[in-house]
Amino acid sequence: MAWGQGGFKSCDALLKRVEQNDVKLVELVILPMKTFGAAEIQRLSNSIASGVNTNLKTISASGHHLPPESLKMFGQALSAQAQKLNSDNTASSNGITHISIGSKYMGDEGVVALCEGLAPSDGALLQSLDLGWKNIGREGIRAIGSTFANSKFLSSLDLSRNNNIGSDGITDFCNAAEEATGSSGIAFPSMEHLTLSECNIGPMGMNSLARIIISDGSSGRSKRIRLSLASNPITSEGCQSLSTIISANPTNGSLLSVLELSQCSLGDNGIKLLSSAALSSPCTGLAVLDLSENSITEEGANTFSVSLAEAWPDLNELKLAKNNLREDGVVSVISALVHRNDAGIDSSIESNRNSSLTSLDLTNTSCGVKGAKAALMTG
Repeated sequence: MAWGQGGFKSCDALLKRVEQNDVKLVELVILPMKTFGAAEIQRLSNSIASGVNTNLKTISASGHHLPPESLKMFGQALSAQAQKLNSDNTASSNGITHISIGSKYMGDEGVVALCEGLAPSDGALLQSLDLGWKNIGREGIRAIGSTFANSKFLSSLDLSRNNNIGSDGITDFCNAAEEATGSSGIAFPSMEHLTLSECNIGPMGMNSLARIIISDGSSGRSKRIRLSLASNPITSEGCQSLSTIISANPTNGSLLSVLELSQCSLGDNGIKLLSSAALSSPCTGLAVLDLSENSITEEGANTFSVSLAEAWPDLNELKLAKNNLREDGVVSVISALVHRNDAGIDSSIESNRNSSLTSLDLTNTSCGVKGAKAALMTG
């Protein structure tokens, strides 16, 4: 590992390898204890913009505070690289595709500056952008929506732990994306993984997010999305919007492959809405569902078990941990999976059984002896 000349904290040796287009340096990781400021990012940007470096794919430099003007210069360098490679028809095999940059002090000013540099190229060649925990608010999230809405490359966007975004920010993000794509376009057409955990998104924000994901996505999106919404105040009210995503298309099924909803205050009413939507239009393609710690009780479990038996045909991982399902609730869920008298399950039920599930988390659900016995019999 090259620590660089000038001591432990220096990035000089690493940056020289970038400038020399070291064929072995594909992923550049600059740890937080390193010195990486305006001077260092200028050297890195110059190598990218000039076309000197053609081997680097990934830049990970989270934890470093960079001034807005430096972030804008970095964005401009990525845009210059994208425009050059696109003109040479080599964009699919070269260029920077993954970045994680900035510190928790980046804020809207820094994000807007970065996006200003990236805007001329619709986000350059970036396939993955990690801006988690960057103190982003409405102005910053709006700039991200406008800059990347038309990107044909971006497949992974991490905006987690930006609590200042809120429902208003997500609405701004979606509105900016719609303005950028126009009435007939699909926003974020290549998106596969969207992480919005701990962003303070409520029901109004969920309504906007559902709208942008659907945006003719039932026919225009090539892949289903992994959507992480953990630790947001979505509540049962927001489940109405969620319902439109999980069962958006009667023919192709869900627009999602993974839905993470732990600690979202859904309650029994929320799970009932999701179950009803699934029964109306089966959630084909949805493989992972996390409903942990959502104040779901026996009542919600009973309702969900009916849909589990019939309407989640591709579900292979289900998390219901830290919900007070109690004995009868756990047995009800298990009854949708197996058909056994000795597990305390009513074998007279004639509904279909879910045969796709391979992982079920029922920890801390107050399952009691009856529920534990039912769960053990499934194995």
